[in-house]
Amino acid sequence: RQRELAYGQAGSMLKYFQDKIAENPSYQYALQLDCEENISNIFWADAKMVIDYAHFGDVVTFDTAFGTNKEYRPFGVFVGLNQFRETVIFGAALMFDETFASFQWLFKAFLAAHNGKQPRAIFTDQDTAMGNAVGETFS
Repeated sequence: RQRELAYGQAGSMLKYFQDKIAENPSYQYALQLDCEENISNIFWADAKMVIDYAHFGDVVTFDTAFGTNKEYRPFGVFVGLNQFRETVIFGAALMFDETFASFQWLFKAFLAAHNGKQPRAIFTDQDTAMGNAVGETFS
């Protein structure tokens, strides 16, 4: 029964992402599957996020909020500022955990969605796994 629920949720999520791409081919998303082919990490960036990052992505802040959703999974957001000092979002993620491997996958998915463009600076919290993944992924 639990596996049926997982496939049902994954199917509806995939349909959502496919519908978004049909609306605008610039919509980006990436899914990481675990060894049982369940979705473990999800990253997405809509067309506006991609455009905003191309213009304002020199400095990025990334942070996760843990335990604020009903699944108690980390939710991460990549943000920056535009020319008016307004907050702009460059991408978002729902993660299974806050491990080095998850962060490394996420940061690689972020770069892939933004044509490999690296920020000049990225600010994060003091999480060791996140810091190690930043150092390994952003050079």
